[in-house]
Amino acid sequence: MRRNWKRILATVLALALAVPASACKKKRPKDEVIKESDTYFTASEKELVINSDPDKKILMSNVDNARIVGNTIVANYTLLYEYPPDVMKWLDEEVDPDSEIAIEIENMWNDYYQTGVAFFDFDGNMKNIIEIPDSMQVVTIDEGLDNEIIVLLETLDYSYDGANYYIRTYDENAALLDSISVSENLDSWYSSVFATEDGKYILVGYADIVVLTSNGYVEGRLQDEMLQESLFRSGDKYYVMSYLSNESNLEVKAYLQELDTDSVVMVGDRIDVDLRLSESYSNSQGECYLITGNGIEKVDILSGKSEEFLNWDNTDVNYGNIDRDSLRILSDDKVAFIRSSWEAANENETWIGKTYVTVLTRAEKNPHAGKTYIEMGVIGTLGEEVQEYILRYNNAEGNPARVRVHDYTASSAMVTGSSQYLSDVSEQVYLDMLSGNGPDILVDFSGYSQFNSEEVLVDLNTYVDGESGLNRDEYFDNVLSAFETKDKLFQIPVCFDIRGLMGNEILIGERSGWTYSEFFQIVETLDPDVTVMEEMRYNELLYELLSNAMDSFIDYSRKEVYFDGDEFKQLLQIVKEYGVETVHDSYDYVDSYEYFPNSFYGPREKMDEGILALTDTYIYSLEQYAENASICNGKVIYVGMPSPEGTGMSAAPMLTMAISAFSKKKDEAWNFIRQMFDEDAQYDLTNSFSSIPLNRKAFDKINDEAISRNAQQIRDLIENGWDTEEMITPITQAHKEGFLKLVESVSTIMSSDPAVIAIIEEETAGYFAGQRELDEVCANIQKRTTIIVNER
Repeated sequence: MRRNWKRILATVLALALAVPASACKKKRPKDEVIKESDTYFTASEKELVINSDPDKKILMSNVDNARIVGNTIVANYTLLYEYPPDVMKWLDEEVDPDSEIAIEIENMWNDYYQTGVAFFDFDGNMKNIIEIPDSMQVVTIDEGLDNEIIVLLETLDYSYDGANYYIRTYDENAALLDSISVSENLDSWYSSVFATEDGKYILVGYADIVVLTSNGYVEGRLQDEMLQESLFRSGDKYYVMSYLSNESNLEVKAYLQELDTDSVVMVGDRIDVDLRLSESYSNSQGECYLITGNGIEKVDILSGKSEEFLNWDNTDVNYGNIDRDSLRILSDDKVAFIRSSWEAANENETWIGKTYVTVLTRAEKNPHAGKTYIEMGVIGTLGEEVQEYILRYNNAEGNPARVRVHDYTASSAMVTGSSQYLSDVSEQVYLDMLSGNGPDILVDFSGYSQFNSEEVLVDLNTYVDGESGLNRDEYFDNVLSAFETKDKLFQIPVCFDIRGLMGNEILIGERSGWTYSEFFQIVETLDPDVTVMEEMRYNELLYELLSNAMDSFIDYSRKEVYFDGDEFKQLLQIVKEYGVETVHDSYDYVDSYEYFPNSFYGPREKMDEGILALTDTYIYSLEQYAENASICNGKVIYVGMPSPEGTGMSAAPMLTMAISAFSKKKDEAWNFIRQMFDEDAQYDLTNSFSSIPLNRKAFDKINDEAISRNAQQIRDLIENGWDTEEMITPITQAHKEGFLKLVESVSTIMSSDPAVIAIIEEETAGYFAGQRELDEVCANIQKRTTIIVNER
């Protein structure tokens, strides 16, 4: 799973579009001991297994659109087998579609490709199957009113006249109850179907709602670009959700309005609702539930109130990649949902879709009675592999404590802007810690520079060099040093990317970093027909430059800021000169390659031609490093963003851990963190994040596998008659050595201070627009940030 560290911003913003204070967690005792009477749900997870032909090799297997109806799981499935050579020969032939051989080829195709609707029990066993003709595909599956199963299908007609839709209704035993065709072709894709008490159907798509009579006649259609892909039932009424936003889309409001299912128009007053309602699940029965990073909540759509049904702390289950629309509260003591993932079946990356049904059942006694808790604070839902690591730790014998996760975005205040939102969330964590109610472990807080002091966090060097520490020779110690603040390691990276500017050495010369002055001197020598760097919005370029230099402008230990000096002014001049208000599409579609008629012509291609000097990049794999090395005749350099110290490329944290200075369980917290740096754990976590491990042996293993996989891919392409030159870049030991050298050269990290950045963004907007003077802007920033930093 790829999770760019900067995506924290986007993830939090998305999660923040859903944030009522009514669902806030109650404060829990820091020294709480688990009792047998404490709520606990046992977890049973079973894979939904498609019955397949054991004599055939599976190329692709997938189960999706899984829904739980009563005691049955219903899902769309696809199964593709490898074709034997004699069948492949016929499939490659051009034949008359009406000939007998064409019919024979179609039959052979059907023998090796299957799709349909499958019915499973809670043990994952396939009970029944409904075959779907090749001319149709399943759009979505939903639950009707009385444990009925609604299947929406469409014909595979690729004309521009819209799709022919069909609705089939089944019972739990796969018996067909009803089948109708929609009276008109529709040009939208619909994600859900509601059945009404008076026999109608409502199709719900993005910006599109269609009401059908019981026989499929289109009674009416409501289309509005502000309509969200949601429909809610309350009593006998239905409500649609719409958004209102400002021009920047950073201030968003949501409201509900009643849908008259007879006239198919919105009626009545708008009802202001919480933005996170759009992330909830609702169904024909009028149930509405929300899955958050803290648990499952039952939501009253009209009042906006929510009640926690289940907290993830009260069970042991991986709640990553839950299909929210599959959630079913079967009783007060039982809940079920579907979780899906794609997993590589072998080194050659044959992918198999894995779909699991998870059933949580209330236990009579809590099996973890007697243990205490280690509190973990996060911003956004944890990745699947980290959750698996926590599950293994929590269930391992001998561990005296359980890790309890608190997602600070699950019930936070309304977002008013990305930086401001991050500022509000991080400041709440900071205040909780100062009051003694904060977490013991902080996950992914290395992007928040204000935490990096001994007043707030533990210097982890004392643990790294302690009795249960790390052998620095086995790790990239330079990266550990890069994460230090004044020789103190407050946040330790589990894995990381490398981020900064990549350049054409022929144009900008050989270098590994530059100051602001050196940047100006070099780019001023470029030919007029050479573009300095690809377009970046003002606020994005500002963020990139600041996050590489925050420690140069703020001294947290002395509570001093330096935003009125020459270096900060040079930074802003770079942003004004090379930033833009609106980014144009940097990729042009061109017919450049024989096998790829819709190839990209983007920054890499422009650098290769010598018309672009620099492009922003992040490196997280040997494959990516090798691809970059293939352009500019190998004359690619990693120069990084300009900075006061000219430090070059930065480590961008993907997963970091920190221990609160206020924690009473520092040793227990380190015991949990320490195990993440074993070779196997590093290998698993790094593959999950698609990033670079701190452990050198894990780094070597991942890169050796990449070289082996690349060689096999090239052999497979050659065997199938492909010219590999334009299709895949060969990866060599020289690439591995160059990648290692790049990692070992890193000496700085990317970090920020959301509250400070929010002020800088606000003050500099007028300067970038040519409406304010530089000195005035810097003076205001100096004054306002001084207040912020000293108030902490």
